[in-house]
Amino acid sequence: LGESIGTDNAVALLAKIKEEIANNPPQTDADLRALIEKIAKDLGITLTEDEINSLISLFNKMKNANIDWNQVNDQLSKAKDKLSSFLQSEEGKTFIQNIIDILKEIWNAIKSAFTSSEPQNNQ
Repeated sequence: LGESIGTDNAVALLAKIKEEIANNPPQTDADLRALIEKIAKDLGITLTEDEINSLISLFNKMKNANIDWNQVNDQLSKAKDKLSSFLQSEEGKTFIQNIIDILKEIWNAIKSAFTSSEPQNNQ
């Protein structure tokens, strides 16, 4: 799907479909098809019949796997909040600064390996 409509569009489409399914689960394949077509249209994405059928199959498999999308969304939100809190903390800022320092050292080492002194004239 990402190859035909682009990765960003595919991610946006799948995320929106998941969100809509979590909020208002379709009862039939026809409902799911209508939902997929509507979201694709809203996002300005044109899907082939095969792509629509593949998405219907994918989301039916997910439904049969008893995935609780609300719980998935909650877990993702919690993980995002924890990461955000960590990055805002003093420990997180120190961690990021250490990574930056390491990258600078690596860059300087690479730079110095390719920097040579002035060529000497041997007369």
